Amino acid sequence: MKVKTFKTIAGQELEIAYENGIKVLNTKNANYSFGSLHSIFKELFKQINMKQINPDKTLLLGLGGGSIVKLLRQDLQLEGAVTAIEFDQGIIDAAIKHFGIGKFKNVGLICEDAFKYLQNTNTKYDVIIDDLYLDIAMPGDSQQSDYFKDVIHRLTKNGLFIKNCIFTSDDHKTQFNKSISEVFPDIKVISIGKMNNLYLCKCNVV
Repeated sequence: MKVKTFKTIAGQELEIAYENGIKVLNTKNANYSFGSLHSIFKELFKQINMKQINPDKTLLLGLGGGSIVKLLRQDLQLEGAVTAIEFDQGIIDAAIKHFGIGKFKNVGLICEDAFKYLQNTNTKYDVIIDDLYLDIAMPGDSQQSDYFKDVIHRLTKNGLFIKNCIFTSDDHKTQFNKSISEVFPDIKVISIGKMNNLYLCKCNVV
């Protein structure tokens, strides 16, 4: 059952709807929050034992409806600071109004370009999670070695970078692997579902 549709700054149409009794946020071709994507990150956090990692500071690039925030706060009961960067204020407003993200303490919601935030902030994070998407496409800038350099410089020593990837071809995957491996010395990939590849990247940068 459709609740609301609205357009983002980038011009894509988003839909808030109920599916199997659960309120979700969808694009035309993908689930942004609280559907299949929610299940993917729930399984990932279980596999990597995120509760034991228990980060003091987490940076979330791409908020959507706030699935990841809810998993960290409500499911895992983690209390460390979470900063979510979202380019579109309309998406932030929807996350607060329709998905209750505003109720969680110690969660900062910042309307800003994720790439500019990484370049300008001096804060270091124990975990950085990249779920940046336009429909089912990863922004091109989020696949370049310069971007990964910005990410690794914002991680604490032994910090963890998680990137949710969907590839369009084998060549796409090969080029992505080349770019990310130029920066991160320790990479593990967990495939969950039919398309999602979760890259777990660790560093030893002070």
